Amino acid sequence: MQGILLKKKNGGGIILTRDGGFCQGEIGEGSSVGEEAAVDPPQQRKTPWFAAAVVIAVAVLSFSAYRMILPSTWAYVTLDMEPSVEISLDRDMVITGQRGFNAAGKELVAMGDLRGKHLESGISAVLKRALDSGYLEEGTESVLLVTGTADAADDRLSASALSRLVARSFPVQRGKAEIVAVYADAGTRKKAEKDGLSAGRYLLLREVQRRGLNVPINVVREGPLKKLEREGSQTVAALVGEKGFTLVRSEGEPLRVPGQEQEPPAFFAAPVPER
Repeated sequence: MQGILLKKKNGGGIILTRDGGFCQGEIGEGSSVGEEAAVDPPQQRKTPWFAAAVVIAVAVLSFSAYRMILPSTWAYVTLDMEPSVEISLDRDMVITGQRGFNAAGKELVAMGDLRGKHLESGISAVLKRALDSGYLEEGTESVLLVTGTADAADDRLSASALSRLVARSFPVQRGKAEIVAVYADAGTRKKAEKDGLSAGRYLLLREVQRRGLNVPINVVREGPLKKLEREGSQTVAALVGEKGFTLVRSEGEPLRVPGQEQEPPAFFAAPVPER
């Protein structure tokens, strides 16, 4: 009988069969633990106490090794357009997980696993998926809110750094575009998660309610941010206020001045509107 060799001793051993049972018997000298082996002749299938102990020990050791290899989550970055997607990161800015908060966000997340990629590669992938799915379009107006949260202050997750990172990865080359970045503390993120929202949308919802703006709740929670601006007669940048950092691009061909350094790709820093 064939199976994976779990234990070998004095010419005998125990195998785990393909149907999940155990079989004890004589094992060839060339067989190694962890490899497929044959028991000859097979005896009555049973689960002796030491076989169960071996299986439990292997499971415990495997789980412990998994926990040591997998880096712990240290920071979060959310991207809100119409889709709302959150990326979790370790201290090296390598992605450890992803989630979608609304139907559009879950659609983008389902397109592929981002774990193991660097943050910039992950953001580029999410934006490319948004373009392919029609949430971003060439020649149209678009608004994107990026929000960072970390266990400790880090310049790599500052509002200005995050907005520039998104600008470098922005896949739409023509059309009026606005990238707004803001930092949210861990407490704010926890409240947002409890409410089923990304940290960015939670900040917008709180400000919409504080100002008494006539914006349907479903637009704040799930709608395109451009629609939120139209409904509330306020820009996302104005709602974020002085806590944020904004990059904008005018409609039409991106302006490029020879010899003059610009925000990539042809985005320009804009003053944050007053509250």
